[in-house]
Amino acid sequence: MSSDTKKRASDDSNVDKPKKADTGNKKLTSDDIRKLLSCKVCNELCKRGVSVQCCGAKACRACATKEVTAGRMCWNSECKSPMNTDDLVNDELLRSAVNSFKAKGTVSDEVIKTLSVFSKLGPAPPPSENVTNNTDR
Repeated sequence: MSSDTKKRASDDSNVDKPKKADTGNKKLTSDDIRKLLSCKVCNELCKRGVSVQCCGAKACRACATKEVTAGRMCWNSECKSPMNTDDLVNDELLRSAVNSFKAKGTVSDEVIKTLSVFSKLGPAPPPSENVTNNTDR
């Protein structure tokens, strides 16, 4: 086999492997990233992602609006804080991460780390850092 043929053969062997992002010691697959960027209501990639300050829960704007309007509380089963739709905050970091994932199949390590930390710790960073208020309904 020529060196070009060997290179193509090795490149072809990686075609079906999920892309990985480096998050320190642990490599995340594209499935892991998809889960991180998914709505906690419909489990699809977030569409017009929002979050709430009470616990940092993330969802599509439409899903979150429907849940909050129906129950008047946070959709996160571990939180259930009282709220109304004015408490939904556009999550620009999540939205840009979803756009990057759709376009490139991955998200930068820094963004993954930030989203991972806030999804585990609860409340999202203050609005001035990654979110804008309810201007995109």
